Amino acid sequence: MKDLLRIAIPFLKRACAVSLYVAVIMSFRLWLMGGSMPLFSEQDNPASFSPYLLTRFLTYCYLLAFNAWLLLSPVVLCYDWQVGSIPLVESLWDMRNVTALLLGVVMVALCLHCVMSLQRLESREVLLGVLFLVFPFIPASNLFFRVGFVVAERVLYMPSMGYCILVAHGLGRLYSVVGRWGTTALTVSTLLLLLLFSWKTVQQNDIWLSREALFRSVVWGEGCDGVCVCVRVRP
Repeated sequence: MKDLLRIAIPFLKRACAVSLYVAVIMSFRLWLMGGSMPLFSEQDNPASFSPYLLTRFLTYCYLLAFNAWLLLSPVVLCYDWQVGSIPLVESLWDMRNVTALLLGVVMVALCLHCVMSLQRLESREVLLGVLFLVFPFIPASNLFFRVGFVVAERVLYMPSMGYCILVAHGLGRLYSVVGRWGTTALTVSTLLLLLLFSWKTVQQNDIWLSREALFRSVVWGEGCDGVCVCVRVRP
């Protein structure tokens, strides 16, 4: 316990300093905005305007899982997730609740691993990855205040750093336990994945070259149903 406290105290000091810095920045931002939060409409974030607490809670939990899936598999991307692009989760029997539950199990397991690593004075890569993954995303999670979007891929930039740390740590652990053929297969798979994601990045850059290309990607996309409807009905 003493060793754990000895390790935790410097971290807590840094965390308090960062928290104070964030509080000062947020206070300055509020002062610039006249002391009030920005006003959003139901179109920007339908879940936050739902009159039912259960709907808001289930939808927020699912959106956390949805963002986690975007980090894991950024296949369907959209520049403007709003309106009805992601339907509200209004029932406990909605199958999307399974993804939120699975995310909760994974996060609890990661937190337990971090605690045990600190107690055994082992490597703390998982702790660093979880911190980068979770804390930068908290302001965009709807937990403390309403945000003006359903999903915004731009808020995943900093959490993706934590995700990369976890992936690199996991690959290192896998390399240490697999054999010769397993190492070869793992290396080839990783390189193919990097090539695919690099191609996806180049493709997305082409989409953002012009406003016309951006709206065309929405019309033909599969993941932005509500936005597609809005684009089609506009002259």
